[in-house]
Amino acid sequence: MDEVGQETGQSGGEPRAAGYRVCRWLGRGGSAAVWLVTEEATGRTLALKCLDAGAGNRAAGTGAVLEEDLRREILIMSVLDHEHLVKAHDVVRIVEPGGDGVGLLMDYASGGSLGQLIRARGRLSVGETVTVLTPVAQVLGYLHGRGFTHSDVSPGNVLFSAHGKPLLADLGVARMVGDPSGAADLGTDGFTDPAPVDAVRAGLQPERDVYAVAALGWYCLTGAPPLPAADRPPLSVLVPEVPAELAAALEAGLSEDRRQRPAAPELATAIYRSARATPVDLSSSVHATVLPELLTRRQGPPSGPRRDRVRAWGGACPLRR
Repeated sequence: MDEVGQETGQSGGEPRAAGYRVCRWLGRGGSAAVWLVTEEATGRTLALKCLDAGAGNRAAGTGAVLEEDLRREILIMSVLDHEHLVKAHDVVRIVEPGGDGVGLLMDYASGGSLGQLIRARGRLSVGETVTVLTPVAQVLGYLHGRGFTHSDVSPGNVLFSAHGKPLLADLGVARMVGDPSGAADLGTDGFTDPAPVDAVRAGLQPERDVYAVAALGWYCLTGAPPLPAADRPPLSVLVPEVPAELAAALEAGLSEDRRQRPAAPELATAIYRSARATPVDLSSSVHATVLPELLTRRQGPPSGPRRDRVRAWGGACPLRR
């Protein structure tokens, strides 16, 4: 989800899906609009991803391809279970102003996306960056160990719960070992490995995901994706307070030589050990209705019973494999 949802600005009208009430628009990426919906039978709140939603016309056969993409995401999620993955639940038929289509029901991440957060704040602190990157690298290690690569680790696909817990979304673009479709046409500009795709290993190239998560780290700390190696200044020049260990970990992940890049679990460990993780302040980027839910707003030390309340995610940022 690459843009902050507003009451105005979305193209077209609300989609309709039997059994669900549309609450508000959440955002839009290059190929999907995302809406907040409530399941009428249970009151459960979910996110509805409508691929190509609001587009005025649809090429012949595209609808079938979109449904295949969504069902692929459901299939992938059925064999994966990780606390930092956004879960997809079902594919539903939707009615849109531009014609009927299909949508994907997913967990609702009320904290919004990393892209929204950086646009609102400009950059994150070192501690917040550690909180974001560590679990993203961990979940990539989980995917790689089960024969998947994500193929589009980018700011719009890193979401947050109201507790500030980072979540990796959009497994519909994931690739499996031996997948003949490869990964050359996937990814987001600025976060895609510039090295040529290895045609022999097109179905599984975890080093490309490692590059992307290192690029995310650069983006968190500077507010922009990294330049090519030849044009990229040292991170310490742009962010003087960055620990040498964190800068070294990110530079290793961005290495032009894929053989020199660490595996995702190794990168997660290096990042975690480089600096103390701190909760991510989401208050400047979330929808107004979400503000009361946030546990990551920067406030003074609590007093009395409030001191015993659960801490925002990231205060300890446990390292898990």
